[in-house]
Amino acid sequence: METPQLRFRGFNDSWEKKAFDDCVVIKSKLIDPQDDKYSDYPHIGTANMEKHSGKLLDYKLVKEENLISGKYVFGEQDIIYGKINPQLGKVVFPKFKGLCSADAYPLSAKKNVMEPGFLFQQLLTPRFLKYSISVSMRTGMPKINRSELSGFKFILPSLNEQKKIASFFSLLDGRVEKQQAKIEALKEQRKGLLQKMFPQRGEHEPSFRFNGFMGEWEEKQLRDLFEIRDERQIPTIEAPLMAFTSTGGVEEKGDRYNREFLVKNKSKKYKRTEFNDLIYSSNNLDVGAIGRNKYGTAVISDVYEIFKTKEGVTPEFSELIIQQKNFLNKVLKYRQGALYGQYRIHADDFLSVEINVPSLKEQTKIGRFFSLIDRHIKKEEQKLEALKEQKKGFMQQMFI
Repeated sequence: METPQLRFRGFNDSWEKKAFDDCVVIKSKLIDPQDDKYSDYPHIGTANMEKHSGKLLDYKLVKEENLISGKYVFGEQDIIYGKINPQLGKVVFPKFKGLCSADAYPLSAKKNVMEPGFLFQQLLTPRFLKYSISVSMRTGMPKINRSELSGFKFILPSLNEQKKIASFFSLLDGRVEKQQAKIEALKEQRKGLLQKMFPQRGEHEPSFRFNGFMGEWEEKQLRDLFEIRDERQIPTIEAPLMAFTSTGGVEEKGDRYNREFLVKNKSKKYKRTEFNDLIYSSNNLDVGAIGRNKYGTAVISDVYEIFKTKEGVTPEFSELIIQQKNFLNKVLKYRQGALYGQYRIHADDFLSVEINVPSLKEQTKIGRFFSLIDRHIKKEEQKLEALKEQKKGFMQQMFI
């Protein structure tokens, strides 16, 4: 008898194993997206599908894109499953009609056999993900074809129990989406405040200030506020070898960044960095590879430029300076090299960039204000992760 660990009260029957094709229709007819009757349809590609979450990202109408190759038509009750790189677990339930990329399959749950919402959640389960990966790892780009998809076996409860489960997980997804929207709103609010509380291009004072602060900010070069740190050493327990990323700053090396097994010279020296240092990568500066060291003493790759702050700037304020779009545009003007991987912004050029700076007292006030906002955002992000973990736990207990 196959039953999940956790069930709603009143359901006791065993779940049944059924073939994919007995439960789902994989649509196969491609249409011409340049046909005028589809111009106002939404178009969903795999880039509009967030991995592993089931979230539909921003999309455009067919008439807003220059679509040439054939597309699939999907209906209001269809699920869209990304067949390329199935290890990414891309699946969405749009609940409207439109066109989708030929890199995805529109799936229709068969009436009186499978509930669409239950199918959607099934395709997000670890069991289905494991299966899709196992049959798709061929040479070249991983892809799951129709016959491989049809080889999956569902384990299903009654339709009534399917509806109950689908409704429950829809509620959980709604909570996640609501929390995500709250975080995005907070980030937009922070972005707006950052613009108002810093002088914009051609200006010398911000449009919004705390009470008691007046007058123009002083124009300075970065070399007045920072100096190059060029200290090198081998990794130690006190100064471990770390990664520097655009999202996490100085952090432990994950699989993506860990290349220590390639290093044969154990006495190789790396650049040393200390708490509150400013760090940037010439190659990835335009996508945010610049930030403050909030970790502490560590060593990182030679490709990074490292600066320590002088007495004229607070570390918190220096971090806000580098988040300004105007600032990044000024720095990127000094980028040399024609190809990605060969870009370079010399430290001396970086230090020659001019910025406007207030008194240390106002810097401290601004830094503390944004630190409060950042802590609030982090707290909300932790709530979001807790909601995702809650859904993950229910997934493991309520599906076979």
